[in-house]
Amino acid sequence: MPPDSPTQSSPARFACASCRRSKRKCDRLRPTCGLCKKNEIECEYHNKAGVRLKQLQSPSTSTDISPTLSSNGYPSPRRNQAKKFPTVYFLNDQIFSQAGMALPNVEVEIPKYVLILLEDRETVRSCAAEFFTTIHCYFPIFSKARFYNQVLNPLLPMRAEKELLILCMRVITLRPSEDKDMAVDPNYVAAKKFRAELEGAGAKGGNFLQASILLCLYEFGHAIYPEAYYSIAATVRLGVGFGMDGLGGSTQKLHADWIQEEELRRAWWAVLILDRCINLGNPSRPLAAQEPPASSVLPVDDQSWDSGIHHQSPALAFSPSSLHTGKFARFAQAICLLGRTYRHIHDRIPDTVFMEAEAEQLRRTLQALADLVDVEMKSFMFSKKLEYCTQVAVCYSALMILQPVYSTTLFSTSAQHDSQLANSNIEAIANEGTRIASTFLSHMPNAPVDKVSPFILHFMHQCAIFFIDKQSERREVHSASIQSFKDLFPLLGQRWRAAGE
Repeated sequence: MPPDSPTQSSPARFACASCRRSKRKCDRLRPTCGLCKKNEIECEYHNKAGVRLKQLQSPSTSTDISPTLSSNGYPSPRRNQAKKFPTVYFLNDQIFSQAGMALPNVEVEIPKYVLILLEDRETVRSCAAEFFTTIHCYFPIFSKARFYNQVLNPLLPMRAEKELLILCMRVITLRPSEDKDMAVDPNYVAAKKFRAELEGAGAKGGNFLQASILLCLYEFGHAIYPEAYYSIAATVRLGVGFGMDGLGGSTQKLHADWIQEEELRRAWWAVLILDRCINLGNPSRPLAAQEPPASSVLPVDDQSWDSGIHHQSPALAFSPSSLHTGKFARFAQAICLLGRTYRHIHDRIPDTVFMEAEAEQLRRTLQALADLVDVEMKSFMFSKKLEYCTQVAVCYSALMILQPVYSTTLFSTSAQHDSQLANSNIEAIANEGTRIASTFLSHMPNAPVDKVSPFILHFMHQCAIFFIDKQSERREVHSASIQSFKDLFPLLGQRWRAAGE
């Protein structure tokens, strides 16, 4: 019998996982220690390598606890073979529904390389605290209370999807340095590998979707291509395939409270945000996710979300922009308009009058939303205003994509006049970018770089390119604007590598 194998008669060599995490004295009784039995929680023992030990049927039964090794020597999670994924779910969903079948819960062992990275739970909690004071400000897809109570709770047993989420939260808080390649960071590589293994085992839950979103955000913000493009498409498939997209029939259980429903809704809006923003550099690419229907519900007000108290009636995606909503709902509205901008430039309807009218309507709506957000954030301190820059940047990015439509002969009989109009409009937008850059620089060295959203970077790059091109082609002097962006990008690069690309 292996020396670390559990028996009913002998105590374990090490404290159980729950007692070790909570730093309690463990009596090491098998199969359940006294404290875990008292608290009615699952008791798991690990050997000194961090691999969970399977409990034996009897003292005379031996169990092979050696993990399955992959090609690089890391242990690979093994799917519970008693709960094989029902392939009929994808082959014929009607038969799946009529038969009353259900998708199994994925049970895999947490690999040693993940346990080692997450062994220091104080560091894990520190990363979570950093996340909620920085990234959460502009990307509030988690309930803070729910995360601490259900994901980081030391009294609850470790689960593979939750540990992946914790690891991805650690990854997204990593900052670049001059000699650091973010694409080969050990934490990121481990998270990518663990996610792939869980995906192969059939993982499908909300925590798995949230972890995937954080990995996509990391790749997007640090310009890790083409991985970011592939990862976002895969995350769209994950949400759609398992009914977490708010469009088709959900395979998830009915949620017990509005916070759980809201968290899933925010996760899908986050997927849409990533899918739209990854295409800003090439709007001609097809989107991975469908346009949300008019009946889609916006995220609730952020104050209600953070407090856990819901007072507001749900607003729909295409509600009037004058309706009071939170900053994440404004972000969702901007993303909806960006999606409609993509659809407009993809259409080749011969009715030029209709196309010109639609372009003008989109332009007015985008400008109105940008102006509204600008008014809403005027009373805030600078650090709070940063949380609203994302929405403004997305609106202006969409306008910069849309404006050249006026200069194409497809939609106009006076191309020269419309080209001049487009250039003047783009210059006005670029001047707004200069204003944002100058405001940020004026608050240095105290500007909170950690709160800068990666979703503003494309807009800033486009503004800088506009002024550089204009100065070289027409010999117009825009040295002050160009210098502002030259000073800005190294600062933003302290948080997101994409700023320096």
